[in-house]
Amino acid sequence: MNTIQRIKNFIDYKGISIRAFEQSVEMSNGSFASQLKNNKTIGVDKLENILHSYPEINPNWLLTGNGGMLKDDGKSVNQSIIGNDNVQAMGNSKAGEHCYYGDSPDILKAQINLLNERIKEKDAQIKEKDTQINKLLSILSNH
Repeated sequence: MNTIQRIKNFIDYKGISIRAFEQSVEMSNGSFASQLKNNKTIGVDKLENILHSYPEINPNWLLTGNGGMLKDDGKSVNQSIIGNDNVQAMGNSKAGEHCYYGDSPDILKAQINLLNERIKEKDAQIKEKDTQINKLLSILSNH
């Protein structure tokens, strides 16, 4: 997961729109959305604006992916991250385990939002594969 994807996870955690996020960190309209869509990098000036606008973000997590998403009086908060095909837990649990006990409602809400987003992506992929299969079956039945 790169910095752009971690920022998107934070936006989902906050429950704000990408446009609202762009405004809050003084990015032009569509700037972050374009970077996210094209998996581009983000400038240091924008990272500074993000950290200034959202002081709760753990800078180490934002830049490297290490630690928790949020600062909590010097300790990182557990935060789930969506991997390629699984959920990997960070914080007090071992990689690959799910965090349930001791997670705050905000963390659980963020986890649910991320999982729902992943489900939507998988549903779209399944629909696309079904369309491809139906086209192939149609071609085969005509021969």
